[in-house]
Amino acid sequence: SIYSPHQSSSHQMPLHYQNTTDDDNMMSHSQGDISLQTQDVAGLDRSSAESLVNSEEEFSDVALAGFSEVRQNTRHSVTKMTKQTQVGMGEDETPLFVTEIDKVEAIRTETVMKRTGNIPNSVFNLSNAALGAGILAFPFAFKSAGLLLGLIITSAMVAFAAFTLHVVAYIAHHHNCISYQQVVSVMLGKRVQFVSELILLVYLMGACVVYLTVVGNCAHAPIHYYAGLLLENSDVFFTDRRFIISVLSLVFVFPLCLLKEISKLGFSSVLACGGGLYLVIFVVIEAIIHFSHQGVAESVIFGANTAFRGGMLPEVFMAFPLIAFAFHCHVQLPPIYAELKNPTMAKADIIVGSSLSLCNLFYVLVGVFGYLRFGQGTLDDVLLGYDHDSLWANIGRLAIAITAVFSYPLNFFTVRITIQSLFFRARPFSNLQHYSVVSVGFFITLLVALFVPGVSIVFGICGALGACSLMFIFPGMVIFVAGKKVPGLKWVFIPLSIFYVALGTLLAVCGVSV
Repeated sequence: SIYSPHQSSSHQMPLHYQNTTDDDNMMSHSQGDISLQTQDVAGLDRSSAESLVNSEEEFSDVALAGFSEVRQNTRHSVTKMTKQTQVGMGEDETPLFVTEIDKVEAIRTETVMKRTGNIPNSVFNLSNAALGAGILAFPFAFKSAGLLLGLIITSAMVAFAAFTLHVVAYIAHHHNCISYQQVVSVMLGKRVQFVSELILLVYLMGACVVYLTVVGNCAHAPIHYYAGLLLENSDVFFTDRRFIISVLSLVFVFPLCLLKEISKLGFSSVLACGGGLYLVIFVVIEAIIHFSHQGVAESVIFGANTAFRGGMLPEVFMAFPLIAFAFHCHVQLPPIYAELKNPTMAKADIIVGSSLSLCNLFYVLVGVFGYLRFGQGTLDDVLLGYDHDSLWANIGRLAIAITAVFSYPLNFFTVRITIQSLFFRARPFSNLQHYSVVSVGFFITLLVALFVPGVSIVFGICGALGACSLMFIFPGMVIFVAGKKVPGLKWVFIPLSIFYVALGTLLAVCGVSV
C-alpha cells in the first residue's frame, strides 16, 4: 500500500505526495546513488529512515531489470527515494527508461487518497468503461467479417486486450501509479508522457462528446414517437434533441462528474451495465421469435466474408477496429486500481478478467443474434433495424441512452486527471480548481455536442487513432523497454512488443479508412 495507516485522518496522503523537509535533511550523492529525504511525521528519526532505505537495496537491481519491485511498506514515516538510470542517452537527453519514484509526480488531489474500492464495483466500473455504445455495432462487425471469422477476431481481441491491461496494471501496482500517463512516464520518460497526455485529452474529450450525441440520438426517437401518440403533436419543445441532451446531461451527468472518487461511480456503472443487459435480452429474444416464424436470414455468411467494399477495401477490415475498440478500458484501469482496498496483482487480474468476460458475453450475444436476424441487411446501429413503433425496441433505445449517460462520468473522471496532470502538476489542487475544471470541461463537451454538426465523424477518426495508441502502441513500447532490461526474456518481450505496435498501427489505418 502507498498509504500510511497510522497517519491522522486529516493528513492521509500517498507517501510520494508529501513534501520534504529542509536542506539539512538531504544527503546528496553522485548520479546512480539513492538520495533520501525524510520528514518526521510520527517520531521517526533520520537513522531509522536510512535503515528503511537500506533494507530496500534490491531496488537498484530490480529497477534495471525492467519492472521495479519496490514497495514502500513504512508505517510511521514519509520517505522519498530518488533513483535515476539513463540508458544509452546523453546527459541532456530524457532517459528512455526512467526508474525514479519521485518523478512519477502524483496529481495533488483527493481523488485516489482513499482506498474505498472493492472488486464488484471495480468490475462494473471497468466494464462500463468498455461497453458504451460500441455494443450496437457488433452485428455489423460480424456482417463485415462473417460469423465464424467475427467470433475468431473477437476472441483474439479479448486476449490481446487482456495482456495489455495486465501490463498496465503491473506497472501501476509496482510504481504506485494513479493514472495511465504515469504508467507511460515511469517506463518511457517525460517526453512520451506529454505526448500521451495530449492524445488522452483529445481522445477522452471526443469520447465524451460522442456519449452525449448517443444520448440524444437514442432518447430522441422514442420520446418523439410517444409524444406524437399522446399529444397528437410530436413537435413540442421537450422532444427537441438539444433539449433532451441538455436536461439529461445537467440532471444526471454533471452531478456525477463532480465526484472525486472513481469508486463512488460503481452504482451508476451497474445501471449502465443494466442498460447493456436489457439490449442483450431484447436482441436475443426478438431474434428467437423471428427465427420461429421466418428462420435465419438467408444472406448470412457463416464462414469468412471475402467481399470487397467499393471494389478496393475488403469488408473484413471494417470488423477489426469495431471489435478491438469495444474492449478499450485501459485508461480507466490505473485510477480504479489505485482506489482498491488492499490492491494486489491477483485482484487486478480478477477485475480485468471478469470485466472482459462480461463485455465479451454481451458483445457475442448481440453480434451473433443480431446478424442472424438481419443478415446482410444489418445496419451499423442494430437498433435502426427495428420498427420505430416497437415498444421493446424503444425501451432498448432508452436503455442505451442510460448506458451512455452513466458512461460519461467514468470517462470524464480520466479527463480531469489528464487536465490536472498537464496544467496543475506541481501545485495543490483545491476544491475550487476541481469544480472549475469539471464545470468548464463538461460545458465544453455539451456545447460541442449541441451546436457542432458532424463532429462525431472527426472524433471518430481521432478516437480510432487514440484508442490504438492507448490500447496497443504505448503498451507495446513499454514491453519493448522492459524486454531490453530483463535478462533471458528479450527473445519473448521484444517480438511481442513489435507485434503490439504493428497491431495498433494496422488498427489505426483500418479505423481511419472505414
